[in-house]
Amino acid sequence: MPGVIRPSVDPLDTLEAQIRDLESKIIGQPSEGEGAVAESLSRTNAAITSAVSNYDAIKTIFDRINQLDSYLDPTYEDFLTDATIKTKVILESEADLKELLTQLVRLNEINDSLDGGHLTEVPQLKDRLKAVTETAVKNQELCASVRDKVNDLMVSYNSVINNMTRAFAQFDAIVTQLENEAKPKKQLD
Repeated sequence: MPGVIRPSVDPLDTLEAQIRDLESKIIGQPSEGEGAVAESLSRTNAAITSAVSNYDAIKTIFDRINQLDSYLDPTYEDFLTDATIKTKVILESEADLKELLTQLVRLNEINDSLDGGHLTEVPQLKDRLKAVTETAVKNQELCASVRDKVNDLMVSYNSVINNMTRAFAQFDAIVTQLENEAKPKKQLD
């Protein structure tokens, strides 16, 4: 609600109240002789320890709880990896290691050419590269223009040739017809 000033609550007091509420839900309302959960757990542990101290089998299990915890640790497997397994892994990756060594030797051989002075001149050649690039673009545009003109001329040439072919075919037909008409006709008896 705006304008309402809430008193500041200490987070520790809030936490203690939540713990008391949780204890009351789990244990119920403590009777006269009962204390907090920690005291109850401590008494329960003492009672269990005294009850199992007479049984050797259970006592050995309790003694091995730390060992069981170490088995459940995810890093326990790394601890078990011995030198023979590590050696086997290295031997299996021998081919990859040799290839990496070859690549490293090759890199060291060409390192001099990579560190050479001709690469340091690259920034100075920037303007020259720009001019060459602009010239290449202009030449490419000119070539495209010439290609378009040549294509247009080829279309025109093909059109003229086709028209001439048709005209010659017509002339040939007319000449053939005229020749046939000019031949003397044989009279039939």
